[in-house]
Amino acid sequence: MRNLVVELTNRCQLRCRHCFVTSRGEPHDLDLDTLQRFLNGAHAAGFRHVSFTGGECTLHADFSRALQLSVQAGYRVGFVSNGCNFAQVLPQLEPFRHNLSTLTFSLDGSDAITHDRLRGSGSFVQVLRAVSICVVRRLPFTLNTVITSGNCTQLHDIAQLAVSLGAGGLRFGHLISSSVARADSLQLPPADRRRIDDEIRSWAPSFSIPVVLAPGHYTEDLFPCAPLRGLELNLDCQGNIPWCCQLAPVPGHPGASVIGSLRQSSFTELFARLRYMRRKLRRRKRAQWIAGTLCEADLFPCSYCAAHVAGLHLHLPQETSSGEFACSIQIAHSAPVRR
Repeated sequence: MRNLVVELTNRCQLRCRHCFVTSRGEPHDLDLDTLQRFLNGAHAAGFRHVSFTGGECTLHADFSRALQLSVQAGYRVGFVSNGCNFAQVLPQLEPFRHNLSTLTFSLDGSDAITHDRLRGSGSFVQVLRAVSICVVRRLPFTLNTVITSGNCTQLHDIAQLAVSLGAGGLRFGHLISSSVARADSLQLPPADRRRIDDEIRSWAPSFSIPVVLAPGHYTEDLFPCAPLRGLELNLDCQGNIPWCCQLAPVPGHPGASVIGSLRQSSFTELFARLRYMRRKLRRRKRAQWIAGTLCEADLFPCSYCAAHVAGLHLHLPQETSSGEFACSIQIAHSAPVRR
C-alpha cells in the first residue's frame, strides 16, 4: 500500500528526551490548502492511505477538517499519537470511523517509571487510558516503541504488555542520530543495535501479534524502507516535501534534506524531482554493493541516507527531453569494507 506521512503540526504537550521534532523552533500547523494540494496530487500518483504525525497531530488547530479532507479525497486515514488528549479527540473520529485504519500510540517502557523518564510524568497512564478507550470502542490500534539506552532491557516486557493491552501489533524502531539523542546519551552504539535486533528476531515469532523492526536496523537488503521503494511520501508541517520522515530538517541532523516546498512548486514537479533523486541514490548504493565498497555503517539504512543525502548537491531542476530532471549529484565515500 502506498502511504502518505503528513506532519500536521510540530506542537506537542510533551517534551520527550529522545524527540527532535519540537527542537525546530517556532510552532507550525500545516495549512489545509497545502494539505489539499498534496492529497490531490498524491492520489493521482496512486497513493490511497495517509498517516498523520507530529509533534502531536491531534493538536492541529483543525484536526477534524484534516480528517474530512483526507476522506473526501479518497484516503483511508491513520495517525500516531502520544494518547494524552485521545478522550477529547474521540468525538472528532466518530464521523470517520469507517475510514480509519490503525491508530498508533507511542509506548516507550513496560512500566510508568521507564516510559515517564523518557516522555514525562503521567504520560504512561495517559497512553494506557487511550488504548483502553480503543478496546471499548473497538478501534484498531498498534503500538510503537523507540529503542533507546533507557528502555533497551525492557523490550520483551513491552511486547508482553502490548499483547495484554489488545494491540494489533508492535513496531520497534531505532533512535535516529541527532544532537538531541547524542547529548542525552540515549543512542546505542552499532554493536548493541545489532545485538538487540537479533534478540528481537529470536523471540518475536513467539508472540500472538506481529512484532516487527522498523527500517533502520542492520540489513543487507539495500532498500528496506518504503520511501526508497516509492511506497511512502512525506510532507512536513511547513509544506515541505522532505527526503523521508527521518531526514526532515532538524537541528543537529546533517543528513536532513528537503526536496522543495509545495508553497512554491507544484506537486508534479516536486514528486518528479524526488523520484529522480531516489533513483540516483539507489543506483549508486547498488553499484557500491557490487564493488564491495560499502562500509559496515552503510548497512544501517537510515545511517547510509543520513550520511549520503547530506552530500547530494541538487542544482535548480531543468527538465531533459526524457522528462527527468538534470541534477548534479555527488556522494562522499566512507572507508570501504570488502564484502
